Amino acid sequence: MNQYLQQIQSIALPNKYTKYYVAIIKKAQLRPQNRKELVANIGYVENHHILPKCFALGGVRDKLNMVFLTAKEHFIVHLCATRMFQNIKCSQMTFAFRQLRSANAHQSYRYMNSGLYAQLKPCFKQYVRLYKGENRKHIYIGDHDIINALLAEGWSKTMTVEYKVGRVGMMLGKKHSEETRLKISAAQIGVPRPKQRGIKHSLERIAKYKAAVLKVKVERPDEYAARCTKLSEILKAAYANGSIEKQMGMKNPCYGKHLSEAHKLKIRIGIQESHAIKQADTQKYEAYIRIRKSVTKKDVAKSRTKSTCKDL
Repeated sequence: MNQYLQQIQSIALPNKYTKYYVAIIKKAQLRPQNRKELVANIGYVENHHILPKCFALGGVRDKLNMVFLTAKEHFIVHLCATRMFQNIKCSQMTFAFRQLRSANAHQSYRYMNSGLYAQLKPCFKQYVRLYKGENRKHIYIGDHDIINALLAEGWSKTMTVEYKVGRVGMMLGKKHSEETRLKISAAQIGVPRPKQRGIKHSLERIAKYKAAVLKVKVERPDEYAARCTKLSEILKAAYANGSIEKQMGMKNPCYGKHLSEAHKLKIRIGIQESHAIKQADTQKYEAYIRIRKSVTKKDVAKSRTKSTCKDL
């Protein structure tokens, strides 16, 4: 018998589902383990880890731990795996089975009836996540003594900053290779995207966005100032390399269009409200006016004329 199949049989419960699991894997191993040959003979197949890699017991990259199953066999062995274990391993297998139902570019959504869902749902979260620095542990929810002991040692049920930075910032300071970029670009071809052009956000959504920005400005002024500085540098660079001028004249999306009176009124009211807010700080407002006056209408007209001539 395959060493990984023996290993999973030794740690699994001695019930009928373990027998089904072993029988299906043994039957699949009798077939030639070549995807192209299997597809030609029996049709679509999927790769399966005999000893689940989430158990962290080895064999993740070992070919002996891999077997090709039909879609039906793969569905059944994952369903059996949810009944073969207890505690944390049961939760891991339940999560794996739930993920098996999801649709992607290679397979359609797999149906799960209400009875099967009702049996599996209580197993979705049978463990507690504990964090300490950059480390994380999954503890079965019934092991109260272990959980309390770890909490006493400084572990926390809430995600620590160190762990979050370690996971979220994995690509921080790194760049994808040109080959990886081409793969990502090719994978996105044909993927439908929500069309935002012409869609107006609700007043509730706009209010939430403004509240979020205001919260950052009040609670984290240094971060807000850094964002504003970065945006200013991006705009200066855009003016310097001429990318903004390229959108002037006939290349401007609004070229030749006329705004309605109602729209003009909205713009006018918005500018007035913006000025009213800026006038609260007299020094900053005076500096703003001086900068605006330094850019005359003649300068703007010249830049537009140059841009139009380049277009022609």
